[in-house]
Amino acid sequence: LLANALIDSNFNISTKTNKDLLKEDKDIIIETKVKQAYYLNKLYDINSNKLKELKLIDLYHLEINIALILSKMEISGILVDKNELSNLQNDFNKRCHDLETKIKQYANEDININSIKQLGELLFNKLNLRVIKKTKTGYSTDIDVLNELVDDHPIIPLLIEYRSVKKILSTYIEPMFNYILSDNRIHTIYNQCLTQTGRLSSKDPNLQNIATKSEDQRVVKKMFISKPNYSLVSFDYSQIELRILASFSLDPVFIKAFEEGYDIHTDTASKVNGIPYDAVTASQRKAAKAINFGIIYGMSDFGLAKSLGIDRNYAHDFIKKYYETYPNIKSFLDKQVQDVMDTGYSKTILNRIRYINEINSNNHNIRESGKRMALNTPIQGSAADILKIAMINIDKYITSNNLDAKMLLQVHDELIFEVNDKIIDSFNNNIIKIMDEAYQLAVKLEVHCSYGKNWYDL
Repeated sequence: LLANALIDSNFNISTKTNKDLLKEDKDIIIETKVKQAYYLNKLYDINSNKLKELKLIDLYHLEINIALILSKMEISGILVDKNELSNLQNDFNKRCHDLETKIKQYANEDININSIKQLGELLFNKLNLRVIKKTKTGYSTDIDVLNELVDDHPIIPLLIEYRSVKKILSTYIEPMFNYILSDNRIHTIYNQCLTQTGRLSSKDPNLQNIATKSEDQRVVKKMFISKPNYSLVSFDYSQIELRILASFSLDPVFIKAFEEGYDIHTDTASKVNGIPYDAVTASQRKAAKAINFGIIYGMSDFGLAKSLGIDRNYAHDFIKKYYETYPNIKSFLDKQVQDVMDTGYSKTILNRIRYINEINSNNHNIRESGKRMALNTPIQGSAADILKIAMINIDKYITSNNLDAKMLLQVHDELIFEVNDKIIDSFNNNIIKIMDEAYQLAVKLEVHCSYGKNWYDL
């Protein structure tokens, strides 16, 4: 399966391989489990030569090692404080109830807040607010509409908060009770083959999806704790995607900012706006951060304007000045798109291949989506490659030294461990070194470490 996923990034075992192989051997009748083993064996025989041809053998062995590490992580799980989980449930339920009461007071009726139809009638017929968007079934009350109306009536901020609190409660708090096993731990399941960039994904539950943009989202992490005399430790690659972008583009101005230890977003804002580094405002830094990360995903002036709530012409000028400041980044991105148009695929630093047929589509929207994939894949995919190298090296370090520490979670650019407090200082120093040296880029990798008794404190 791993071999097939590496050879064909669009591989789907359920819709492709089983059916194709069954056609070839339709007369073979075997028991289900034996049949599965037979086909997987045959599948590997078919793919082994292809792995060599595409120079994917090293990457295949890396993925095999990662599979073994993930199995240990899944078995270990992460400890949950059930009392804290219950407290979170009670707190968020109370907030939902209080917000619902306030909303109904403004509505002056017993409205079902979760009914799009009733809410649309209230906002646009009874309260006569501006109609922003309509759907086939009536008025739209999605988050974009509510954000547009946020200053028009005091009921709108309450609705936005209610939806946010309700979503956290229904997505990240209430379902967690179902995943706690007899050891009081949650054992998330990792998938190596789901994303086409090589990133790992998590399910049952998805612990990579717990957001940290607001305090309401972050507070959910309080339920995840370490056992007595141990701490949870987080190691996070700092701005790894931007460091990879600097290394791929070899833009001297971008590289210099990292080498001299500047905050890359403040430095970008300074250069693009033509102002001193120390004079950069919070809003200017925010805009620079949006474009620094946004260009990796092919952000347009429309996307930047919408993201920051600014005029589209200003966003257009900002992006233009950005590329004038970092001409090598512009050249790299243009070349990346052209290469994918010519070859049909993109590659990461470890030669992971992603086929992007969308880039040559006759449909404009599909073609633009393909261009965004072409820009993002080598950056995000290479970050995933580097983290996997680090995971393998860390696992070797822990096992060879028989350390009282376990790798528990991988959350994109972050690794979380449960570590005996007696060894925490030496452990932290050594893990930082291992992650720093995982791969040699033109810009040095940087790792942030933090620890505490629960995930929230990290």
